[in-house]
Amino acid sequence: MVYPTLPAAIEDVAHPAATAAREGRFWVVDVPGVGVTQGRSVREARAMAADLVEAMTGKAEDVDVHFELPDDVRAAVEHARATTAEAQRLTSVAADEYRQAEHRRSPVAAGMLAGWRFRRDPVLRHF
Repeated sequence: MVYPTLPAAIEDVAHPAATAAREGRFWVVDVPGVGVTQGRSVREARAMAADLVEAMTGKAEDVDVHFELPDDVRAAVEHARATTAEAQRLTSVAADEYRQAEHRRSPVAAGMLAGWRFRRDPVLRHF
């Protein structure tokens, strides 16, 4: 069912996309050609966007919501991603170094890598 008072652009929305920006305690969601709604959480903002599209078009549609993060949050997320990537790289380097050490190992070095403790044999101590 098409509502006669709605803009024609709403009828052409096949898979709507929306943009959400944080304003105070709410995520304000703008669905182009359909309208604006809000939600207190990410989950609620997504649900409200889908409800808005269904109410305005009469069709139940999934809405792709892109959340725009505030600059300070975006910077923190980018720093965390970079730190995670560096940690993964260093883990790989450390694993390579362990493998190289294992190839050059002696029985004692192999035991040390495995965390074994060595004691002197009391029988061999007298020689």
